Amino acid sequence: MSAPNTREIWLMRTQLLNELTEVVPAEFSWHNFQVGVDEAEFLAANADAFAGHPEQGLWQLADLTQRFNEPWFNAADFYLLKDHNQKIAGFVWIKVHIERLVPDAEIYLIGLVQQHQLKGLGKAVLAHGLNQIFKNGFNEAIIYVDAPNAVALNLYQKHGFKHISTQIVPIENRKD
Repeated sequence: MSAPNTREIWLMRTQLLNELTEVVPAEFSWHNFQVGVDEAEFLAANADAFAGHPEQGLWQLADLTQRFNEPWFNAADFYLLKDHNQKIAGFVWIKVHIERLVPDAEIYLIGLVQQHQLKGLGKAVLAHGLNQIFKNGFNEAIIYVDAPNAVALNLYQKHGFKHISTQIVPIENRKD
C-alpha cells in the first residue's frame, strides 16, 4: 500500500512466443498516430480513458510533444483504434528501449475511452501492441501499471505478465 501523494507502480513482464489472435470487431480499425493531426483528439481520448488517474489523464500538448522529442519516439509505434465514425476508441503506444545494453520493448501507454471500457476491447488493444512488439523481433514485453488498477492487472496477468518489481513514486503536482 502506498502512502498519500504517492503511487505504487508495478513493472510486469511477459514472454512472447508467437502472435496473439486479435479480435477487433468490424466497426473498428487501426490507424497510426499522425503527428500534427491527431494530438487534440488523442489528448481528449487520453483524458477520458484516464479520468480518474492522478497524472495520466491530465496530459496536455506539452506533455505529448515532450515525448515526441525523446530519442525512442517512433510514430509508427503509436496505434489508434478508431470506431466507425473515425473517433478514437482506444490506443496502444509502444516504446522500444534502444539505449539499454539489452534493448527491450514496452507497452508504454494503453487505454480505452470510457464508452468502450469493460466490453472486451482491452484484450484486442493489448494483443495488437504485443503483436507489434513480437513483429519487431522481441520475445518479451514489459509494462508498468498502477498496482490498485485491478482491471488492468487482471488483463495483463491473463496475457502472461508477471510482477517483476515495485516502485513507489510521488504524484506529480500539476499547476496547469
